[in-house]
Amino acid sequence: MKNTKVTQKEKFISFVIYLFAPIPVISQLISILFLITKKKSKYIKYHSLQALLFFTLVQATVISLFYASYMGLVIIPFILIAEFILWLLFILRSFRGELFSIIFIGPFVAKQFYYKKSRR
Repeated sequence: MKNTKVTQKEKFISFVIYLFAPIPVISQLISILFLITKKKSKYIKYHSLQALLFFTLVQATVISLFYASYMGLVIIPFILIAEFILWLLFILRSFRGELFSIIFIGPFVAKQFYYKKSRR
């Protein structure tokens, strides 16, 4: 995303997308809303889809581990700590106008919006 200039409005919208991301239903609704309405901005669509996929995947993993076994109760705090750290990185990087991609999800999202290379 080197050639395109990211506006302050796009930075703020991506910040809002990630700000509400850990809240289960609200995050999915906000991500889908911006994914549908902001058709011109690849930057906003990138962050919307990445937030939607990542936080939905984390929430589904935590729920399934919670009901799976007692071992899941031991693993869940580590998953939530990792989610919190990534959440802070997402917020900071998106507000600075950078693309921050995580393994598996970031490259997939970048291909959806024709970015040549996503940053890690």
